Amino acid sequence: MAVELTHPEQMSAALEKIELLNQELLAKEQEKLPYADRWQFQPRNTTWVDRLWDTHPPTPSRVERQRSLAAFLSGSEEKGG
Repeated sequence: MAVELTHPEQMSAALEKIELLNQELLAKEQEKLPYADRWQFQPRNTTWVDRLWDTHPPTPSRVERQRSLAAFLSGSEEKGG
């Protein structure tokens, strides 16, 4: 719903901010762990089966789609559409 109500450039900026804040939070939480437990935070290579249970595509893909849509909309606005 948020995507439908928000301009794609604003949505992509919001997604990037959320991703940055998430990475900062993850780094803080990781610092609290003993060294031996930090492996749990390392990204792993997921298979297509693992991704079946994801609720959203990866953030970089979502940002790229929003930017493409914004570029498309800008082009159609310039043409008067």
